[in-house]
Amino acid sequence: MSPNKGLLLRSRKRKWYKSRISYYSNTSASFNSMAISLLVSGDVHPHPGPEVPSQNSAQIPYSENGLSHCLNFSLLNTRSVRNKTMEVKDFVVDFDVDILAFTETWLRPHNMDDVEIGTLCPTGYRFLHVPRKQGRGGGVGILFKDVLNINTSLTVDYDTFEIMDVRLRSLYSVRILVIYRPPDNSSFNRFFEEFSHLLESATMESSDRILISGDFNLHMDCQDDVNAKRFTDILESFDLKQRVCVGTHRNGHTLDLLINKSDDNMLNNFKVYDPNISDHLAVMCDVSIRKPQFRKEVFFYRKLRSLDMESFLSDVAACPLVIDPSSDLDHLAQQYDSLLRSIMDKHAPVKRRVVTIKPAAPWYTDEVSVEKRKRRRLERKWRRTRLQADRQEYTRQCCVVNNLIKSLKSSYYTTIITENSTDQRVLFNTVSKLLQKQSTAWFPSSCS
Repeated sequence: MSPNKGLLLRSRKRKWYKSRISYYSNTSASFNSMAISLLVSGDVHPHPGPEVPSQNSAQIPYSENGLSHCLNFSLLNTRSVRNKTMEVKDFVVDFDVDILAFTETWLRPHNMDDVEIGTLCPTGYRFLHVPRKQGRGGGVGILFKDVLNINTSLTVDYDTFEIMDVRLRSLYSVRILVIYRPPDNSSFNRFFEEFSHLLESATMESSDRILISGDFNLHMDCQDDVNAKRFTDILESFDLKQRVCVGTHRNGHTLDLLINKSDDNMLNNFKVYDPNISDHLAVMCDVSIRKPQFRKEVFFYRKLRSLDMESFLSDVAACPLVIDPSSDLDHLAQQYDSLLRSIMDKHAPVKRRVVTIKPAAPWYTDEVSVEKRKRRRLERKWRRTRLQADRQEYTRQCCVVNNLIKSLKSSYYTTIITENSTDQRVLFNTVSKLLQKQSTAWFPSSCS
């Protein structure tokens, strides 16, 4: 394997997002002041209702390796995202990650963690996951920009590992498998049998390009490890290659893997990074697909505040609708619509505005930027020296940044609630944002 393909390179210079992280804008259902106080404190996670509806998107065309702006794919074992939503979101936005595969989400089934999922998703992203059906822990998921055309596929249940099967639709379809194998040393034979069955169906039944990612809990860095050697032999028998060549766990072992066809140059620029979210490092690579842009929305509006009311009322009073209204109801309705619209277009014409939906956070301050720069500086120092003392300083600064963001968010919503204690509309909207409620448009029934 060439160095460009097989070796994990130095961590690239971190790309810091200048915008802010935002949350869903939602409608409301009910209001309770005690519920707000508990929710802001972070100790209560109420059930928010139905999942966020999916959105269709345009296809992302495939490009060759020479393309400078490739799709950023990352893999991370979070060991529970439920209490690390802000940290994960900060990582996704800072690195402008396009697709983030999760293992060990620890999310519960039956929509019990929809509030946490809503908080996890930056604006412009979607999240899909498969929770563990019984017991605690486990679970796999994928967070991705909603302009990407990604859909889930039904898979067979396996006893020795958890799996999520999704397809990225473009001019070339990519099948992405996210796998988590619990560290049960007694089930290796069964695991190899089931994994071989999966590879057989994945490689033989589809012409899609394939990307297998996940935490396999195998020490791939140990050449004398019998199970790691057997796993490699199985991959080679299906013409697959494991691309991660350095440690992905703080103990130094290579547990989190990226696998694709041996002769497929779709994956490039492998690297690892420690976001200090769990005891696993994030594995990152570039996929030779054009990097998606954030979704754009078109808004139409009128500048009603600049309306010359005196002139507007004069034109309304002089129009035929007021002077000589029609006696026919249908014609009167047509008059009402066309004449008033033309007067409005004269005084406040319709304006068009295109808005890019980017992550943003109203509580983001200059203090956060200062602390993040300090964190970056300590990270570079630790990577240069590799001293344990420098790592501890970097870890402490990560905690400072995370705690600062959480406290600013809590203070932001507390201030809104305090300053608008008599404004029911603001309070309802605030509760809806915290509960991640989605707006639902209700229309009257009609036979036509």
